[in-house]
Amino acid sequence: AFFLASGGGSAVGVLRCALMRGDAPRYALLTTAYVLPGWRQRGVLRELVDAAASWCAERGVTDLRLRVYTANTSAD
Repeated sequence: AFFLASGGGSAVGVLRCALMRGDAPRYALLTTAYVLPGWRQRGVLRELVDAAASWCAERGVTDLRLRVYTANTSAD
């Protein structure tokens, strides 16, 4: 699922949430998180993560994991 944040009449952030299955119980993998620079530090990503967590909980999934690439220096 993709979650989209809007502000000022346009998209300002996005978060991808994929339900995963494996040897362990199901979990959700959060990836593709992006917020426009002018909208950072305003809680946009927090709202997207909260929306994804609620969506997952509705499906019985409470384990959320974040994929982070350490070489992604632009995310600092």
